[in-house]
Amino acid sequence: MEDGLGDESGRVSQALTGFYYQLEDESLRLTGLLPNDKDGESQRMPPSRTPTGRLQVRNTEANTLIPVVGVKVKTRRLVKLGHGWTNGAGNYTVNKSYRYDVHYSVSFENQSGFKVWNTLLDVNPANFNGPKQNRTGWSYNFETNSFGWRFATVTNAVRRYLVHASAFGIGHPHSNLRIAALNRTGASSAPMLRRVWGTFGFSTNSAFGNFLLRANGISLAVNYIATVTKLVQPDLIISAAVGRGTAQIYTTTFHELAHASHQTKVGNNYWVKYINYIITYGSYGEGDGNNAPLCAIGEAWGNHIGFSMNLREFGNPNSVISLNGFEDFNPEESGVGDDLIRRVDLNGRITSWEGWIPGGLMHDLLDNNADIIRGGIRDNVTLYNHQDVFNALDSDVISPQSFRDRLLSENNNRQRAFVLDLFEAYFWD
Repeated sequence: MEDGLGDESGRVSQALTGFYYQLEDESLRLTGLLPNDKDGESQRMPPSRTPTGRLQVRNTEANTLIPVVGVKVKTRRLVKLGHGWTNGAGNYTVNKSYRYDVHYSVSFENQSGFKVWNTLLDVNPANFNGPKQNRTGWSYNFETNSFGWRFATVTNAVRRYLVHASAFGIGHPHSNLRIAALNRTGASSAPMLRRVWGTFGFSTNSAFGNFLLRANGISLAVNYIATVTKLVQPDLIISAAVGRGTAQIYTTTFHELAHASHQTKVGNNYWVKYINYIITYGSYGEGDGNNAPLCAIGEAWGNHIGFSMNLREFGNPNSVISLNGFEDFNPEESGVGDDLIRRVDLNGRITSWEGWIPGGLMHDLLDNNADIIRGGIRDNVTLYNHQDVFNALDSDVISPQSFRDRLLSENNNRQRAFVLDLFEAYFWD
């Protein structure tokens, strides 16, 4: 029975409330559900308490506990259900009061709209079952040995992406994303299945099965694939095993969310071309296939935002990359070189990277470092920003060259000669 029964004027009637509490106690006693410490206390009712608490998760990069933001804490006592949302400090207050111990759980559906899934086959968001505990509240730290660590980590990564995206002036993705945070290493992807499924060119279970295998290295039986396409329909698939660590999981999530922002802007037909390219050529291919230029500009954007937000979030250097490593990109010609190769030091930190996908191009549009890119061509471009880059990623921009032309036309041909030289240095003139 809920608190707050009132008289006609809206004020609580204590007598009536007390009567219902006694009725509740008697019902519990007759059914054997009355707590033992209540036996013999029929004249004394324990006071109601509103549960409060705090949720935190281990940040392995700094080895500190940080708040889990925007998740739903649920409480249950028989048929009485309550919930509360964690705020920016990880604190929550439930919207119901209780007189006896309650069961606590955490649902990883976020107050901002997105939901985090445990597997590709679940039909509900990930859930962490807490204890039956005192009605005053429950607090919990998601350490690295906790089942909920990866859900809390991916949740925070999404929240941080939204903060950084606003600071960069780039568009947010759909607010109701479905994100599978899988207990695995390996590749991640942004199929945006909830948006594009059924679009011409991407409407069969076999097509999605091929995408999973090519993009993520995941093989599912046909009946399981049908479950994914009909019920779960993930937008993002994130490899979030604890061994990857906080910084790497954040970077991957930033990368895939950059794709999600891009898809939100360009639409479903554009994205199906991207998906079919991966199905046909196996991830990114060698750069000489149909729609390779579209893949080039999309992956350049994803990598740029992933690493840019990483450095903004974790500082320079961190366990994933340093600013020097980010800037040290060696372009290769499409159809000749690899898609993207990352060189790492003994600690696994990226020290340089290379490929036909112009991964360093967008950073060179933004930075003030006049370094030599290739063949004596120097990066003299300095006056662009993240918002300029995102604004140029329109639905008819399907190659680095069309991106270059749109960027120039939207910015009054700012530093045109330098921009043309830069694209030539990346073999996209």
